[in-house]
Amino acid sequence: MNQVIDAMDSAARWKALAPDLATPSTEITLSDDHTLFQFGDDQTSGRIQATNQSKGHVLRRNLDDLDLTGFDEVRLWARSDRVADTSGAAPFFLEMKFASAGMGFGDPQNTWRRPLPFFQPGSWEFIRFSVADLPAQIRGAASGVQLKVINSPQPFTCNLDTCLAVKEEMLTDIERELLARTHQKVEINGTALTAVIFNPDVAPPALPYIRVTPYDVELNEQRSVVATLRMDYTETGFRVLPQRIGYDVFYDFEAYAADRQAKTRVYEYLLRRFAPRSELVVNGVPLIIEYVASTQADYVTPERVDRTILRFKVQTWQSKTSVGEPAKRPFANITIETGPTPGGIRA
Repeated sequence: MNQVIDAMDSAARWKALAPDLATPSTEITLSDDHTLFQFGDDQTSGRIQATNQSKGHVLRRNLDDLDLTGFDEVRLWARSDRVADTSGAAPFFLEMKFASAGMGFGDPQNTWRRPLPFFQPGSWEFIRFSVADLPAQIRGAASGVQLKVINSPQPFTCNLDTCLAVKEEMLTDIERELLARTHQKVEINGTALTAVIFNPDVAPPALPYIRVTPYDVELNEQRSVVATLRMDYTETGFRVLPQRIGYDVFYDFEAYAADRQAKTRVYEYLLRRFAPRSELVVNGVPLIIEYVASTQADYVTPERVDRTILRFKVQTWQSKTSVGEPAKRPFANITIETGPTPGGIRA
């Protein structure tokens, strides 16, 4: 499941402030960018531009007491013209922080802050922050979010898009997104069709409607990822996400309506939207969805039913744990052994 923190589609929600947190800043600006964006129907990202005098300047926006207690992490997409890779040559320069009515940004107890890492200048990168250590007073009712320049030896420009609070639930998340892409997206005789996930224990809605039936879940070990993934950087370390298991999840789409024309309109929409393959963005991550044959062939003849079914496969992953684990030093060991020295002593 997810909750939008900021779609980054309106710079008007944010204020640019100088280090005194009262004076409007002229060293950092946020604007709407309709050219560079990642995901979302708004086709907009937030473009931050900062000068080499912007250290300590902030961008802030209010939140409506956002409850983050049911979520594990914050995710967003970011693109920068500068590298920030934890090295001395490319230090972090921008960090995120939350606050609440009872624990402000300047409260000594508010120690949660996360720098944004950038490894590939000019490319969109997926950034994930754990909120496991976000103070409960903030996690239960976040009233503000801040982006602060923490290092500015040179100007920078970066774009941010679609900041989400996320708790991964693989099947539920996919099905929620499938409904978002089909519910009330097709209109028949002035009526927008309802889309439902089939549940044999619940009575179906009135005609016409679209039924999405979970068909199968298959393990796909070829897409499983054994290597750990670094995430949630801080000034002193990071977390690692352990093994991710690949799965293929299948869904059948059926149109229930009193006339054939209504049904074909539904199927044409689904084919245009998903076939032969497309992207289904789930919790900020683009998953491949593709059309597959819905008839099950045997040795004699394909098995057919009296209904038209469109079947689609979603390629996804499930992490072994819902949140990353803190990395332990040393992060990697390299042992170098040389040959004997002229004096016979091994170096």
